[in-house]
Amino acid sequence: GINAEYMGTLSPTMSSLFLLLGSLLLWSSPMVSGHGNMVFPLTWWDVHQTGWYWDEGHNAHVGCGVLDLPHTGYEDKNNKKPDCMNMWYTNKVTNPGPATIPHEVSQPEIECIGQAGHHDDKKEFPWNAPGTAPVFSSCGTLGGNPDGCGQDEFGDCCSDHCDGFAFGETAESYHWHNPPVTEWKAGSFREVAWYV
Repeated sequence: GINAEYMGTLSPTMSSLFLLLGSLLLWSSPMVSGHGNMVFPLTWWDVHQTGWYWDEGHNAHVGCGVLDLPHTGYEDKNNKKPDCMNMWYTNKVTNPGPATIPHEVSQPEIECIGQAGHHDDKKEFPWNAPGTAPVFSSCGTLGGNPDGCGQDEFGDCCSDHCDGFAFGETAESYHWHNPPVTEWKAGSFREVAWYV
């Protein structure tokens, strides 16, 4: 967050603007849904250097088709290549123990509809115990199901609507052709953007 010392150096108008923007962000947080990825600085899969997922209201298809992959059931069902930016995640990750955040900060008033965790009465999903769930890859696993999902081959759909698929590897396991590279000095401040 922004520290109090920094806020004290701003004009009253700028301080009010920061408080208003912060309030709007907190108010809109219940509307956030789905998976997300960093889009700026440019990521490995953004080899065409699009820099954003949506372009003037249209899906920019960041990362789609940049890897040399075999044909998949995912493609047959969704009519697009399986390596698009939004397909790098890990599905069905749960905590190894009980929830660690207090109930009053767990946002029990927010209801997740139509996604993993919408019936998390046992508080097993990672947001209930930050830092305790296993990490398969900090960059995500292609298709979300590295160990499969009862299917036989890479790219087989894991549900009727095929929002994930089987046997993808971690992002760092693939060969990326001319990926964008960003160098940062440790401790420096950089602008970043995240797409959800």
